[in-house]
Amino acid sequence: PFDTGSPKKAPASLLEELNLMLEEFVKRD
Repeated sequence: PFDTGSPKKAPASLLEELNLMLEEFVKRD
């Protein structure tokens, strides 16, 4: 899921993934 080949994009991708997971988690409630 994460582009390990691009360290610079790693943080941004991680934040986006976390945001998506949080949104889905909140929707489940």
